[in-house]
Amino acid sequence: MGLVDFLITTFIILFLNIKFDIFGQSLVILLGFVSIKYIYAELGSDALGIIYFSLMLSAVFTAALDMGLSKTTIREVAAYNDSEPKYIIKLSQTFSLFYWLAYVTIVLLFILLLPFIVNSWINLTTMELEQAYDILLIIGSTSLLAIPKIYLTSICIGMQRIDANNIIDVTFSIIQQFGMAMFLINGKGIYIVAYWLAITSILKIFIYMVFVSKILSIEALIPKFSVSVIKRIKDYTVKLMWVSLLLVVHKQIDKVLISKFLPIANLGIYMFAFTSISKASIITGSIAQAAFPYFSDGEKNHKKESLKKYFQLQDILIYGTVPVFILVFFLSKPVFTFLLDEEMSELLQLPVLFLTLSFYFNATLRMMSTYVSAIGKPEYLIDLNKFLLIFSIPISIILIYKLGMLGAAISWVYYYTLGAMYIVPRVYRAEFNYSPYIWFRGVGTVIILICLIYVPSWYMAHVFFPESLVSLIFFYSISTVIYSIIAINLVGQELQKSIINNLPIMRPLLVAHKRG
Repeated sequence: MGLVDFLITTFIILFLNIKFDIFGQSLVILLGFVSIKYIYAELGSDALGIIYFSLMLSAVFTAALDMGLSKTTIREVAAYNDSEPKYIIKLSQTFSLFYWLAYVTIVLLFILLLPFIVNSWINLTTMELEQAYDILLIIGSTSLLAIPKIYLTSICIGMQRIDANNIIDVTFSIIQQFGMAMFLINGKGIYIVAYWLAITSILKIFIYMVFVSKILSIEALIPKFSVSVIKRIKDYTVKLMWVSLLLVVHKQIDKVLISKFLPIANLGIYMFAFTSISKASIITGSIAQAAFPYFSDGEKNHKKESLKKYFQLQDILIYGTVPVFILVFFLSKPVFTFLLDEEMSELLQLPVLFLTLSFYFNATLRMMSTYVSAIGKPEYLIDLNKFLLIFSIPISIILIYKLGMLGAAISWVYYYTLGAMYIVPRVYRAEFNYSPYIWFRGVGTVIILICLIYVPSWYMAHVFFPESLVSLIFFYSISTVIYSIIAINLVGQELQKSIINNLPIMRPLLVAHKRG
């Protein structure tokens, strides 16, 4: 497949997937906002904190138990599903056994530790201990179904059925949020909300199992151990296991520390802001998911072409995601004022700024981590996370202890900045034979453009029209047009050609001769 053809095909696939995903996620966000508003207003901030604490525990255990198996699944299914279908069946059965045993073990451990969590870890302000125990038991035990869900979604991605992941996840998120909103609007209590979250979690895993049985086979879902599979994947998976275990420390430490140092209500507010901003990463995640199987196959069959595609996709993430993340920040204050209150919105303004910046930095590094994992060299990520464990975690602990939510947000910017300084030079020189200046120039240029274009625009909107949402959107739109004109002249030549071929209306904006 030619270079431009690949991009066109990729974007068609992404458009078909993301079109539904963007619509669905927008509806999820809208319904989620309604739920949050009523939870915060009617049930109290502790209830919000308890719900998000349960989700945090699920994320911690899920990430810890992933152990690189999800990426192994994607890589193996993408490479061998057509040529060795019997091997893929055995692989699926082995991972099914591991994940379901892990789920049962963690649920039992969670139940045993729950009295300690309620009495000695979280800080409640309004909710009774007994009620907190019940709610955590209901939501926590079922939200941990995300553990076996990893294995099922990995099979879908490996078979390049990202559309199924999007449809199932978004549909159930809509059902979940709509149900919560309806219960809260009709005055139902926290127990009804908890049971509803539990029911939808169970139904989601059931639907995933049905779908995987259709695209693979029912036999593939039967838990069964295979020694031959373990021998075949152990080298690659052991490397990724360390990446997974180290990542769980980095990715969840901010929430864990907030849940200990601050009232549980603060965890709810912080995680609500964090997850709301993370929705802006839908395009980043979709591109990385689509690219992983291709890079994995490209390492064996067409490495040179694969590298060209890497740099085009890298440019898309560096330059193309900026307006999305900036929009999130522009709208954060009026949205949080409406959902929570003005005081809380002011408190969140700086944390949201740093969180938005950190999610952009994550987007710029996403393609690189996807590439090295896909080509079977996760040692780059292992070394990176070992380095960050020493030089990032202690600083994060101090920042969160001293500054609370703001410190947590700042720690993410520090984490990605330090990580980029460590991994970019190594990967660019060893794998691409290019100067890391290419990456740093691109990201540095974007930061300068944000400071020159978006910051003055945001400042003028808030100073001269402080209460006007229309003026805020107007200033954002003007800034984005200016940024887009500049950005299209900064991306690589091949990406420019692809853009112009598919969007001829953009041709007059191209004023500079580009690099190859």
